[in-house]
Amino acid sequence: MERRTFLAMAATATRSLGANDRVRIASIGAGNRGKYLIEQFKEIGAEIPAVCDVYEPNLEAGLKLASTGAKAVRDYDYSGGLLVQQGAHIIDCIQWFMNSQAPTAVTCIGNQPVIPGAEVTHTAVMACEYSGAFMATFTLSYQAMRYATYNDQVQKFHGNKARLDVGREYYQLFPESNAIEMKPSAELKKPGSFGLAAPAHIRNFLECVRSRKDPNAPVEAGRDTAIALALAMDSLRQGRRMRSNAETKSQG
Repeated sequence: MERRTFLAMAATATRSLGANDRVRIASIGAGNRGKYLIEQFKEIGAEIPAVCDVYEPNLEAGLKLASTGAKAVRDYDYSGGLLVQQGAHIIDCIQWFMNSQAPTAVTCIGNQPVIPGAEVTHTAVMACEYSGAFMATFTLSYQAMRYATYNDQVQKFHGNKARLDVGREYYQLFPESNAIEMKPSAELKKPGSFGLAAPAHIRNFLECVRSRKDPNAPVEAGRDTAIALALAMDSLRQGRRMRSNAETKSQG
């Protein structure tokens, strides 16, 4: 199946609304996360007419979870590995909190992949430059060790009066201090709450497909995150700093 054909099937999510409010979502990637999302979309009422994966075991597993008669697609839209998969969450949140668009330039360096067959490193650092006179850095170190969900994907926002630490299930605010052991002036910890995020986003997305309202995470936010990560991958592969064009949303 050609890419344009698969995209047309996936796009039915925005135009297949009939009298019974049918929504159809095609899945690209059916690994652990992909299978989870297929189940979540089905549970909330979407149909899954197609599953795409180049890895046959994942493809077959995804088809078992998809709607009856779902088509198999093996030809695809590349992978940035964990650098993109995990970086998407971090960069998207940073740009959301900072109310910024895509970065003006990105530099990314990383170690050589050590897993047989892998094309993308599990250890990398990317630095994003923004027009609002701030920078964002993301460090991926999953080759070394991984953490429980509660301690994973920590973001630290450094201001001139305080630092805000945001995790998947907590936040802490630390005022500027010369103390050796800094104590937060405000914090909230909710272990076990991360699992609620994906179903909430999916429900909001499907509701907006039906109502034509803007979702909580609009397409422009996804676009700007994608630009940052595309620049990072190009920088990693070419070994140089990559700049973006804010007007045309292109890179070079």
